[in-house]
Amino acid sequence: MYISEVLIERFRSCEEVRIPLRPEVTVLVGENNAGKTTVVDAVRLLTDPLDGRRSRYFEESDVLKAAASLGGPALQLEVSEIGPEQSGAYLEAMVHTDGSDGRTARWQVSYASPQGNGRRGSTAWAQGPGHPVTGEPPARGGVRHVYLPALRDAERELASAGGDRVRLILRGLLGDEEQVEAFVERIGAELKKVAADEHVTAVSKQINGPLKDLTAGTHPQHSELALAEPTFASIARSLRVLLGDLESTPFPLSASGLGYTNTLFIATVMAELDAAAESDLTVLLVEEPEAHLHPQLQTLLLRYLQRRARESRRRVPKDPMEPAGHLQVLVTTHSPILSAAASVEDVVIMARCPAEASGGWQTRPLPVPQLGLTRRQIQHLDRYLDATKSALLFSSRAILVEGISELLLLPALAERVLAPAPDADAPAKRSAFEALERFFGTTRVIVDGVGFEVYLRVLMNPVDQMCLGRRVALITDTDVAPDDPEPDRITKLRALHTTWSSPGQLHVAAAPRTLEPALWSLGNEQALRAAFLRCAPQSKDRWEQVLKATDPAVAFGELFVTKDSRTVCGLDGEAISGTKVSKGLFAQELADVLADRAVPFTVPDYLAQAVQFITVPDGAS
Repeated sequence: MYISEVLIERFRSCEEVRIPLRPEVTVLVGENNAGKTTVVDAVRLLTDPLDGRRSRYFEESDVLKAAASLGGPALQLEVSEIGPEQSGAYLEAMVHTDGSDGRTARWQVSYASPQGNGRRGSTAWAQGPGHPVTGEPPARGGVRHVYLPALRDAERELASAGGDRVRLILRGLLGDEEQVEAFVERIGAELKKVAADEHVTAVSKQINGPLKDLTAGTHPQHSELALAEPTFASIARSLRVLLGDLESTPFPLSASGLGYTNTLFIATVMAELDAAAESDLTVLLVEEPEAHLHPQLQTLLLRYLQRRARESRRRVPKDPMEPAGHLQVLVTTHSPILSAAASVEDVVIMARCPAEASGGWQTRPLPVPQLGLTRRQIQHLDRYLDATKSALLFSSRAILVEGISELLLLPALAERVLAPAPDADAPAKRSAFEALERFFGTTRVIVDGVGFEVYLRVLMNPVDQMCLGRRVALITDTDVAPDDPEPDRITKLRALHTTWSSPGQLHVAAAPRTLEPALWSLGNEQALRAAFLRCAPQSKDRWEQVLKATDPAVAFGELFVTKDSRTVCGLDGEAISGTKVSKGLFAQELADVLADRAVPFTVPDYLAQAVQFITVPDGAS
């Protein structure tokens, strides 16, 4: 069983949104203030914590003021695939859902603000299709959560002062109360041996000498050293969690880094879930685990959580009366590394969209599985994101490029395109500064070929009239002569925006031929020559061949292909000589050359237009 959907109405930044969750792991991604924590808080309010200690209640700040006239916050949770052994506990909350033959339960909670001079608001619960219940729905007891906040103090949580997590793990491993009592008795017997140690008794004798002398004239006294009578809680509190490399001596947590200390904390949480499987379903809510984990550990953490959730769904209780013990994980993240460790099928993008009830914005989910991706496209994206750790899924503004050359050159070109005029006034300089910042705040995605459609589908294909990419620029090559018709593949790319009725804006910038010939112009010769000779210092004669060619732009472009692929000839009738130059290396060198603003250079129109398009302010046409 698992939480399949959370409905959030008039709560924080959500007017009315449905968040679909995956059976094992769901990763919520999105920019700041996009509503990821809102979803987590909704689950916390709809379920009880595993340890029974609630820390999240409705607050007045949860009320969406712009929609307050429609009522207070209302939350709903749907639990699907309830097994036949557990179904009896959820009968009163059962609902029939279209397209599903499984058992589904549902319950709701709503909040009303304080009335009159009242200081506290009120909550009301309902279950099933919306039947009111007194108190809380009984079905709610079978679904619990464990909440791990962002930037948590793992050392404090693991400290011996509380000992709660160690105590819970230990009690779960011991089992019934009889085993707990036997454990306490056994530890107590060992502690008595400490008190009977000859050195401890020698201390008692040392104290008793003066004590007897002092009390000889009244009521003679006698003392002994003994350890406090142990209890289960005191034993747990006395245990210290240490940490170190596998084959070395562990040290106190204060000597370890935050990353591994947080990893240890998560390990104790998972151990607790193993030892105390008291719920049919436990939802592990993990906020921004990347805060303390290096990239490789982020990937390993998510893979571990995926395995644990998958294994829990295969668990078959020995006794039909036992809880199902399933685990579901909900992770929020800003990390492309963490999101790349999950399949895009398990990702829900949280985005900011114009609000209907006000002139502001609201949270809207964009579940990647609803984008109409084929199985092959999903596999393509999974491999791409795993290999590149691209920020594609975080992109409200994105530039898609065909190859590494455009990717490396764009920042240097953008600085020239967006630079203010020498005589610009203060407002114009400010506008230029903001445009350049918008460029550097744009995600640049290398497609490494011409297979753009799958990336455009993620960015531009709408779900509920909303898409991830507000502005998307696509930069590609026509691979044909300037006077030839545009290739069909580019015409089709331009049409996708209309075909999908996308609310985002798409700009397709196509180079006549390819990037390198497009860079050629007489005014750019100095920069291009300097970059070329950095790549091939002994090839001044080849550069002269380019200048004397019948078509220097094409001849320049053919420096980057093998000799047998060259078509342009010099004055001697022979193809340009020499081995091909690496496009990536040339782009690096040209970017270095362009860093000197004194070097003249004119950015090709198609690239300048793409940069200008992507840096238009939000709300502008």
